[in-house]
This record gives sequence, structure tokens and C-alpha cells, in this order.
Amino acid sequence: MIEIIRAGVAAVPKGQVEAGRALGLSEKSILMDISLRPALRAMFPALVSEFMMLLLGSSLCSQIAVYELTAAAGDIDSRTFRSFEVYVLLGGVYLALSLVISFLFRGLENRLLRWAS
Repeated sequence: MIEIIRAGVAAVPKGQVEAGRALGLSEKSILMDISLRPALRAMFPALVSEFMMLLLGSSLCSQIAVYELTAAAGDIDSRTFRSFEVYVLLGGVYLALSLVISFLFRGLENRLLRWAS
């Protein structure tokens, strides 16, 4: 994620910062309006994608003894022997989580990045 943030900040042309200084803008204004907003626009899709991969990749944690959704499904499966139902429900839970998070990030993007592209 740090590499995504670094690339987003590096994507802002240095000439824009120099133009802000030439116009006499304060350092805070240059940082917030000239540097960070375009950087946020550049890095937002990659950050959302990384966050979704983190969420969906959390099922791998069950393989190293972290108890989470997939591990809980495995426990239920071993007690009830109803593999199909358990894992279909698990897939539905992951789908619902992905859709909710996607919806929240879409709203956040519309709210934070609503200015002209």
C-alpha cells in the first residue's frame, strides 16, 4: 500500500506545486489542493483494489491457524458434514462483504473526488 501511495504522490507534476508557490498559495493549500487531491484521484482505485484483495485473501489466514470465516466454515462442515451448504453460505457472505465494501468505497469516491476529472 505504501508503494501505491508513493506512486500517487509522484504522479503529481512538480510544475503544479511550483505554480502554486508562484501564485502565493500557502504551503497547506499547496499540499491539500494541489498535491494530495490529484494524488488521491490517482491512487484511489489501486487502494480500493488492494483493500478488496486483503479482505478476500483473509481466507488464507485460516491456513496459518487464524480463526476466521473459512476456518469457522471448516469447523461447521466437520461437525455437520454439510459441505455444500456451508461453503455456498460462506461464498455468499464473502460476496455480500465485497458488495458492501465496494458500495461504501464508491460512495466515498463520489464524495471525496466529486470535482472535475
